[in-house]
Amino acid sequence: TLYYGGESSQTVDPRLVWGPSDYKGVWHFSGSYADSSPNALVMQDRHQLAASAPSPSYTAAGPVGTAYSSPGQSYVQTSNDVCWADHGNKLSLSGWVKAAPWEGNNYARIMSSKNDYTVGYGFELTVQGTPVKYNMIGHGNNQHTATTSYNCTNDFVYLTAVFDGSAARMYANGTLVGDWGSGSVLNSSTNLLRIGASPKANNFWNGQLDEIRLRWGVSSADWVAADYATQHSADFAVLGAAERIDGVRMDDKPFRRVCTVTFSGYAGTSTLRHFPALVRIPA
Repeated sequence: TLYYGGESSQTVDPRLVWGPSDYKGVWHFSGSYADSSPNALVMQDRHQLAASAPSPSYTAAGPVGTAYSSPGQSYVQTSNDVCWADHGNKLSLSGWVKAAPWEGNNYARIMSSKNDYTVGYGFELTVQGTPVKYNMIGHGNNQHTATTSYNCTNDFVYLTAVFDGSAARMYANGTLVGDWGSGSVLNSSTNLLRIGASPKANNFWNGQLDEIRLRWGVSSADWVAADYATQHSADFAVLGAAERIDGVRMDDKPFRRVCTVTFSGYAGTSTLRHFPALVRIPA
């Protein structure tokens, strides 16, 4: 049920959307690199660290609003912070990726907390030489590479990498494309985190990124599929007719309108608690 139309003076903290489902970093790139999670991580871009380097832009069209865009020369980062770095051995990371036209081998980093892919801490999500091949890396040279039918130079692809403490799984557009059983080790990072490059400032992403998210927990197959669908499909959440009400109070805030929300686009069987659904409200 959706309540709305409250007093103009009331305030809402949108970061509270992400806390109950254990998101520790959420980047919408809606005009900036701000982190929308409850951590409100302090971010910087490459231009702020080196004045001669360019900043990414945040005006290119993305799957959800605007997107991060870089010609392969920039990144955004947050320093080592227990708010994001103390993830233990369970982690889910996701985001929309679209690469510029491919030229030769490319091992661009989508997100990385590893100075080198062989070190024993942190994680990476990368392309692996071709625009249909994606790689998630945990401890050391523990690589998990999936060759897919999803070409990120043709269109945006929604990637999700899940480490569950033993196994590793990768999804593209909500579909499982790689499943590696036991032995997928992941250790908490002792390094900064970069989006669009490695912490060593190489392997830059050339293209767009959108809705990059870090979650401390294991996203199930149903969660991953719904996460893709709620951002991709306009009829995932369908609004019913609005009804006028008189001052119903939720968390001590009065509202004047109410309508039902039907998740007709959800195809899973499990109950997703605290799932952050995108609801499109018509003008």
